[in-house]
Amino acid sequence: MPYFDETPVSKWSITMAYNNYQKKHPEKDRRQLLQIINDDLKALEKSKNAQKGPKAYSWRRDWSKIIRKVPEQTSICSSSSSSTPLDKTDSNIHFNVDNIKLTENSVFTVGGSNVITTSPSSGFSSIPPTSNAPMSTTNTLPSTSTGPSTDDLSLFDQSFAIQDSTGAKRNIDSILEINDDSFDTHKRRRYVLNYMVNVDRCWEPSTYLTLQNLNITQKFQEFRNRSILLADAKHNISDNRLLSLSNIFSITPSQSTSCLHRVHPSYYKSIMKLIKRKQGWASLPFPARTWCSTVDELIGRRDKLPVKKLYALIRKFGNASAAAFGDGDSDDDDDDENEDDDNDDNKNNHGNTNTINENKDLDDHTDDDDDDDENVDDLLLTTNILDNLVGAFQNWIDNCVFESTFIQQHLSPFMIPVFQRLSITLRLGETHVNNDPTSLLADYVGTYQTTSGNKFDVLSCEVKPFGKKSSSQVQSDFTKLGKELKQMVDKLLDYGIESPVVVGVLVEGYSMKTYSMRLVEDGCYIFYEHGSLTLLRSPQDVHGVPIIIEHLIQLGNILQDTLKNIDTRSLSTDTPNNAPVYWKRQSSGTPLRTNEER
Repeated sequence: MPYFDETPVSKWSITMAYNNYQKKHPEKDRRQLLQIINDDLKALEKSKNAQKGPKAYSWRRDWSKIIRKVPEQTSICSSSSSSTPLDKTDSNIHFNVDNIKLTENSVFTVGGSNVITTSPSSGFSSIPPTSNAPMSTTNTLPSTSTGPSTDDLSLFDQSFAIQDSTGAKRNIDSILEINDDSFDTHKRRRYVLNYMVNVDRCWEPSTYLTLQNLNITQKFQEFRNRSILLADAKHNISDNRLLSLSNIFSITPSQSTSCLHRVHPSYYKSIMKLIKRKQGWASLPFPARTWCSTVDELIGRRDKLPVKKLYALIRKFGNASAAAFGDGDSDDDDDDENEDDDNDDNKNNHGNTNTINENKDLDDHTDDDDDDDENVDDLLLTTNILDNLVGAFQNWIDNCVFESTFIQQHLSPFMIPVFQRLSITLRLGETHVNNDPTSLLADYVGTYQTTSGNKFDVLSCEVKPFGKKSSSQVQSDFTKLGKELKQMVDKLLDYGIESPVVVGVLVEGYSMKTYSMRLVEDGCYIFYEHGSLTLLRSPQDVHGVPIIIEHLIQLGNILQDTLKNIDTRSLSTDTPNNAPVYWKRQSSGTPLRTNEER
């Protein structure tokens, strides 16, 4: 890779590189030279060169566009006796190129030059004749056929349309696995949208986010500038790009779906080290998981929901939790209710036997003094959630399409107990974020109230029930959620909260994702995906309860520092000076749909 080693990054040119390699390898054709350049860039990308490595990665990502600057070869064949290309007007050679039919591995001679065709299966198709004039040459067409060598491929002009068996044009140059433009479009939008509503085109940060000597802010700027360029050109931009117009940058577990999908992996990895995906994660104690399995087993082996037995079983769980907390005992006064449920062979059901064992398991798994309080708290939480679910199971609606009903059935039994522990109240129905009439409407909002009476929204949920279409929305629920969380962060900054973090939940059908939002530097709002899971589809899915609880507990743990800062600020009379209010950026407005169809 002498060219790339000797040339500064700012002066790299694909044309100059191609000419440099062509002088050193005159026997190579265009395709082979480009492959050598690509291989050298790949090797440079894997090197530890802080400047040339990312640049090489960027070139390889844009490879299909960069190689367009390299001039195409113009000769259809190379003469064995002369370097002069074949001229169809030569007086000694008379033939119509359109009459040539490419057959499998054929070799024929024209004007002393060997022209070799390849098999149709390798990508070349026959050229249909447009004239009935016979082809005449000074030499005859031999009947033998041989396979073409690698060098023989240079005889064909790559500017010709090369098609596969389906007739689609095929790019014979190297194709990278990740498509450069794969996340620039939104396929479901039919009309042209005006995205540039209340968009601040000029973003000049006063400070830059630098991680591991990498300028992250610069990459965010490049992503946002390209989004503005695509929006001005009336492109059908993606949700990630729409959020970037509000300085919101989405980070997902996979780089290919995040806003950094066009940059070197080192930038993405640096952010993943700054914000951990499992930040605040706490696994449920073993007895809680066993209790969920017991309820699942009790429901799964009956056609009818055993309501009385379920409530009796859950009361035993509550007694066991209270006994571990030192606030009660695990007496079994509810056994008579089990006898009144149904008259089958399972009166002494397996669930009761498991419950006795769980009391022993509870003693075995709560011996560590450091974890006792947390474990017991989670046991009480699990008991409360199971109790709520039994009530929801009695009036279960399959595939409900109303958002309020869906929330009450699928989310409220989990979210209310989890966030009540943090003194967060939930508002159901479309309500304005921060109680601001100009803000967006959220489906489910969590509010924290201080002792002084101030209220702050710290949790937002966007819900799209199974089967409900959103084709009329100009903003997806994902985009709305990002903007809602940004508004919450901005209000906390105005109140004087330093480094506020808020959380969100996105539900599409039975798929649920959890997010956090924080302002890490001037104009850098990071919209971070923490988890992805599946909600309960029916009462038969109780086995999925623990993972739902754990993801919601994680969101609560992420909020704890912010809630403490809110309490501290509410008790202080000093004017805050640590909150970087000047880091804030305005949000873009709702896109306007035009009458222009795509």
